Amino acid sequence: MAEHNEVQQPSERGDRPARTTPSAAKLNQIVGVSSAPRNLTPYEIDLLRKSKKEMAQVLREVSARKKAARDQDETQATMEADEQRKESGQGSQPTHKEGKPS
Repeated sequence: MAEHNEVQQPSERGDRPARTTPSAAKLNQIVGVSSAPRNLTPYEIDLLRKSKKEMAQVLREVSARKKAARDQDETQATMEADEQRKESGQGSQPTHKEGKPS
């Protein structure tokens, strides 16, 4: 099984639950559903820790993409507002607190 450090989309994951990392999928496959509690093996503990790191990395990447998109939207909105002010003739005139040209 090829390992990826990202959450796989439905078409890539086969029969695994949605939004799972490769390590979590492997752990789910090994542990499965048990009617009685049991201790995890050292290998299972390592998989659980690896899954935690994979999810943290995915979260950082998604957060960075969302921040970049917000920043881009804000920049675009600022540019549009500046363009509208220039078109209305208010672009370079300083204003008082009341919003009237000085």
